[in-house]
This record gives sequence, C-alpha cells and structure tokens, in this order.
Amino acid sequence: MTQHTATAADSPKRGLSEGAQLYVLFGLCVACALALCVVPRMLAPNELPALRLPRAPVLAAIAADEQARKAAPRTPAAFELERLYLEDGQAEDRSTESVQQRGHRRRQLHETYQQLVHEQGQAAALAMRARAVEKLEAALELRLPEEQVTSVMGVYAYALQNYQATRGGDEVAPHFVLRTLYKARWNLMMGLSPDFAFGPIELRAYHGWLALHADNLGYPTRIKALDSYAAAGGPHAIEAHAELLFLAKQYDLAVSPLQVAYAKTGNLRLRNYLAGARFMAEQTAEPAPSQGTESPK
Repeated sequence: MTQHTATAADSPKRGLSEGAQLYVLFGLCVACALALCVVPRMLAPNELPALRLPRAPVLAAIAADEQARKAAPRTPAAFELERLYLEDGQAEDRSTESVQQRGHRRRQLHETYQQLVHEQGQAAALAMRARAVEKLEAALELRLPEEQVTSVMGVYAYALQNYQATRGGDEVAPHFVLRTLYKARWNLMMGLSPDFAFGPIELRAYHGWLALHADNLGYPTRIKALDSYAAAGGPHAIEAHAELLFLAKQYDLAVSPLQVAYAKTGNLRLRNYLAGARFMAEQTAEPAPSQGTESPK
C-alpha cells in the first residue's frame, strides 16, 4: 500500500499570503502612527513656521521694479544721488573714514534725495532705488567689475550673513528677501525707515524674514517685526508669536496665542504645543504669597 505524502501543492492554504501579511503590517503601522498623533503630548513650541512668499506677487513686484528702473530720472540730482550712494558703499567696505565723515555723507544723501523728490516727485526718487537693485543683481551675477561690486555691495554681504539670509556665501533666504533687504539698506542710507514705500509682499518678505528666521536678533525686535508681518497678511503669525514668546522664556504669555491658534485651526501639533507651554508656565510660575496671618505680639 502506497502512502501519500501531502505537499504544499495539494494541501489547503492556511493563513494569509505573504503579500496580504505585508498589507496588514502596513495598516498596523499607519494605525499606530495615527494613534500617536491623536494622543495628547507635551511638545516645546520652539519651531517657527518657515517664510513662504506667493510666486505671483513676487513676480509682480520684480516687474514693477524693472519698469521703475527704466523710468529713473537722468537729472543732476539723480546722478549726484547715485554717486554719493556708491561712494558710501566704497567707504563702508574699506572703513576708510570717520564717523563724522560718514554722517556728513548720509546727510548729503538725505538732502539730495529730498531735492530729487521736490524736483521729480516721489516715484522718480524711488526709481533710483530700483536702479540700485538692478546693480545689485548685476553684482551678484558677477556682471560688474570688481571695483564696482565693492561700491554696490558695501557691507551688505555681512548684513546678509548677520540676518542669516546667507550661509557661507550661499543664499539661504528666498532671493526676493535678498532684494528686499537691499532696498531696506538703500532706504536707511537716504534717512528713511527701512520699510519705506514697500508693497505688501515686500513687507511680508522683510519683516517675515527678520521675525521667523533671524535667530541672532533679540526677541523684542523679532516680535515687533512679526506684528508688521501679520499686518501685511503673513500667515501663521499668531502661532509664530506664541513660539517667539516661548523661546523668550515668557511661557505664561505664550499660552493665550497658542489657545487662539489651536481653536482656529484644530491642528494637533498646536494642541501639543499648547500643552507644553502650559506645563512650562506652571513649572516656572512664582509661588503665591502665603495667606496666613500672624497674631500680634
């Protein structure tokens, strides 16, 4: 009598195939990950949102600069303004003059700018700023002789590094931020506020970068910049405000804006940030004074 030995080919299949097992395992991993997200956790709100600049308004601002540059005046006052500006950049880079000399030239720049405004109007004067930005682009693209690069840049490269817009000579910030920081430099040299005559997208670029990325600036300066960023329509400003307060160790003040941001979005990460801020606020709160009274002796 012949004994039949069962093989894999003729025995009934038991359990799941290898492919099905992988699907089940993957599903379990996803479920575990979702469970971890749902379970409340305390996280330190110390990661600020990144600056995001919409492409369309950025391109529109660059195009407007190009139009303004083409219409820049060619009057004696305009040429003198450009000459003084480039001269200041040259001296700034070489540190060859005293504070008094620098102050005198800055006064000359301001007076010449005001003269140009009086003669040609505000738009014509600001067209010289657009012309300066075009020279910046030429310098960055190595289209200018070295001596002209020095005049155009001054210590601007050091400012970019200081604001952490560049690292090791490489651009870290969006290029539009670099253009906008250069406009701020030009404004300051004319005796104007750094964000003078900025459009909404430029305000978002300038103040947003300082608030969200310039880690070496003081927190009061960054929080003030964040207010301007929010006023210009910058997103995630409430969350960023809370995170700056947390980083400044003002834990109790960080709780309220995080509550607002979480209530507005329902974002689970913000919920965990809120728990972390509340925990630190409780841990660092000063103890309440004793309510007990002593009997008079």
